[in-house]
Amino acid sequence: GKGVGFDAAKAYFDGVKGGQPYDPGYDPTPAMAKGYGKGGMGKGYGKGGYDAYGQSGVASQPLAGARSAPQGGPGAKRQRTGGAVDLAGAVASMPSELGSMGFPFGDEKDEAMVEISVLLPTDFTGQIIGKGGAHLAGIRAATGAKIHIDREEIAPGFRKASAVGPLGLAIKACYLLACMIRDLAGAAVLDLIVSNNCGGIVGKGGTGLRRLREQHQVKVTLERDHIAGEGRRLTIAGPFPTSVTSCCYDSLRCTFD
Repeated sequence: GKGVGFDAAKAYFDGVKGGQPYDPGYDPTPAMAKGYGKGGMGKGYGKGGYDAYGQSGVASQPLAGARSAPQGGPGAKRQRTGGAVDLAGAVASMPSELGSMGFPFGDEKDEAMVEISVLLPTDFTGQIIGKGGAHLAGIRAATGAKIHIDREEIAPGFRKASAVGPLGLAIKACYLLACMIRDLAGAAVLDLIVSNNCGGIVGKGGTGLRRLREQHQVKVTLERDHIAGEGRRLTIAGPFPTSVTSCCYDSLRCTFD
């Protein structure tokens, strides 16, 4: 997982990249997360790619013993493992799910205009775009944000999606992207490109990153290197789109301070 690939989920479940042992306190469903790390999606992420269905995205070789996460436990009804995209379900869940994290509805248009850049695995982009761009049109209609996916890869195996609009509307688009990635991969990941004030996210001595992990119960990693000169990669990984999106919102607010 050097440079390319979602190492964060592997680090989240196994502590490989983070250099720390698995900590169930970072995850609301320890048994489910532990199951990932022992042979399924975490293994696929950590060895160099985002093919959570048991392949390495860089080498494109099957991983021995790869399997999907075990079912059951908290949040099992929302946990998907490589199924079809359910955008309509994600849109229907958005008010209650984002509302549960205290996200405001109704005044988002008054917030500052932003462009949120998200790395998407190239193999997933066709399903995320939808036939004739139907899914992107659905995201625009449901959120009011502009959404665009570059035709060319920004890094090997990844294309950049941009959500543009007032922060609240762009975050809603990110929630729907996280839901679609969860549908396709079985785990929610938002891989952001952060171009300014990364220090506001890290905090003094890493206190900002620790706060984000503990408050949102997700794994958060910030790469040192820049992606194509555009910014540093901030990867947020967890079982549920709601907690991942909440952390995304909180992280971006830190860059404004």
